Amino acid sequence: MNKDRIEWIDYSKAIAIILVIVGHAISEYSLDFPILEKIIYSMHMPLFFLLSGYVFKIKENQTNKQYIINKIKRILIPYIGFCVLITICHIAEVLILHGDRAFFEKLFSVSGIINTIFMTTKSIFSNLWFLPCILIAEIMLNYIFRYVKNTFATKILCIFPGIVVLIANINIPLPLCFCTALVAIFYLYVGYELREGKFNLKKSKAVLIVSTLIFVIASIIEIMYFNYGELEISFYNLQITYPILFLVTSISGSILVMEISMCMKLCKVLDIIGKNTLYIYGLHFISQNVIKIIFGKLEIMRNFPVVYLIVTTIINISMCLIGIMILNRIKKRLSKIKE
Repeated sequence: MNKDRIEWIDYSKAIAIILVIVGHAISEYSLDFPILEKIIYSMHMPLFFLLSGYVFKIKENQTNKQYIINKIKRILIPYIGFCVLITICHIAEVLILHGDRAFFEKLFSVSGIINTIFMTTKSIFSNLWFLPCILIAEIMLNYIFRYVKNTFATKILCIFPGIVVLIANINIPLPLCFCTALVAIFYLYVGYELREGKFNLKKSKAVLIVSTLIFVIASIIEIMYFNYGELEISFYNLQITYPILFLVTSISGSILVMEISMCMKLCKVLDIIGKNTLYIYGLHFISQNVIKIIFGKLEIMRNFPVVYLIVTTIINISMCLIGIMILNRIKKRLSKIKE
């Protein structure tokens, strides 16, 4: 067992990735849960950034070059692997099922090639935006913490650019999802402060109650705006109708999940999911399409949307975990061959 891991962090990550899969399932399978979808999108990705910020540390014995290389190995290499797998699946879909060729038409267009190479929010693989975004965000945060010694200046650099970009809805398709990364730095810093700062996050009934109340009230306001047809929440390309409201729901919702996770007893399922969120995140796009092809022919399931959502989510996670087991076995065999 890895002593460096924090159990409740893994539980929180597990809840976050389940919310990601549920949110994507609602849109991908055209299920009629608009309010649930908006509530999920109002906090699930910021939760990942807050958790990453909570465990963020500067290793004095590690150079910037070593830090960047480690991040590239841990994040960028899996990203490229997921892109390859997604492409292979689309090739199989075209050859075997005679599917739509739109994916390749967009991929091999001039804009498609440029956006894919630079990993912008307009890339054909934009669903994987979180990986290049957190890569550049953590690298920038590392530089800020290492070289900016003034505490006030650090706060300004971590908070101000992200808030401005979020409120102004600035979405220029820059390399590595740079605009969204500036907002991600804000959430990373909030997570860091929850661990190190004056607002040290601990298991607390008071914090749990307050975060629940704030999140519920803010979500009710969101639902009201949604019913008026005035609400859009798309974090990856910063298309957010009410940024201030989003800040409230994202932070309070994230703290709520973290507090709930702290109160949970041993749960092996969440523990396994939480330790494999990166690979589940990348693989679930593939399994999601496979499920859509299979379940698309079972129209009777559409009459039971709640069951459909639950069953497909469980199958999706199970397929991802099986895929991870296969990948781990391949890695072990390759390492033995090298030896």
